[in-house]
Amino acid sequence: MCQGYRELLQSFMKPNYLSRTDLSAVDPCKQDEYTPLANVYLGVGVMDQLKHPALVNDPAKVETLKRSCRGYLVELCRGIKQRYDFDDPLLKALPVLKASTSTSFTARSFSNSLLPFMDLVPRAKPADVDTVQRIDDQWRALPYEDIPQDMLDEELLDVFWARIGKITHPEGTPNFKDLSDFVLDVLSLPHSNADVKRIFSKITLIRTKLRNKLVSHTVEGLCLASQCVKLNGKCCCEFEPSQEMYKAMSSSTLYQREKGPQPQNAGIDALMSTEGDEPYEEEPDDFWFGML
Repeated sequence: MCQGYRELLQSFMKPNYLSRTDLSAVDPCKQDEYTPLANVYLGVGVMDQLKHPALVNDPAKVETLKRSCRGYLVELCRGIKQRYDFDDPLLKALPVLKASTSTSFTARSFSNSLLPFMDLVPRAKPADVDTVQRIDDQWRALPYEDIPQDMLDEELLDVFWARIGKITHPEGTPNFKDLSDFVLDVLSLPHSNADVKRIFSKITLIRTKLRNKLVSHTVEGLCLASQCVKLNGKCCCEFEPSQEMYKAMSSSTLYQREKGPQPQNAGIDALMSTEGDEPYEEEPDDFWFGML
């Protein structure tokens, strides 16, 4: 976020002002520090379009366009500044989780221990001291691991750490499972109210009146399936499951039963039970005529 915010500011503000001012203290509305309108950066695509003869011969239209675009950039940066606290210690510490930082002693010389970072995320920090120690030991051992280059080039941070968790010793035990689980827990935390609202909206669409008795495990599976289809850029009609997905659809996965003895006829009693059912309401006659 800090890098993206700075790049937006560089589009319309003087470089000298940005270089000598802390990011949290930059005022996007400070017109004295704006670059000349002719120097507003709108991207190479827009710059190519502005070379069109019709626009070259109409400088007033170009000036109006750049002024409007600068106004949009100012409003965008102002909104980001209102929503993000760039002095927040957690926001400043998040880059330590990047692949290039976490796997290099040179890049993370200031963070030989992960404990200061864990203290910034108390909800994700394990309560067990032994687990915290294992996470810290794995963090310190990570730079010694010979990690494949394709893994280091992974752009998605959650995918990178999921792959880190699958690295194993020669005997098959995982090297960095505790560390991977902790980082993924941190990355799974919602970073804004909008993230939470989107999840609730999706659950509302899933749990209709007829499907309101779905257990949380099933609802979670439906949400993850929807996310998987969306990440592949296809709709549910065009999505083709992989062979790995087909193999995962086994009876032990689909029909998980609680361990321990169950009383005889427990299944029949559960089917006959009306506990938790909504009271039956007889439909009016007009309803049935409308169905004909």
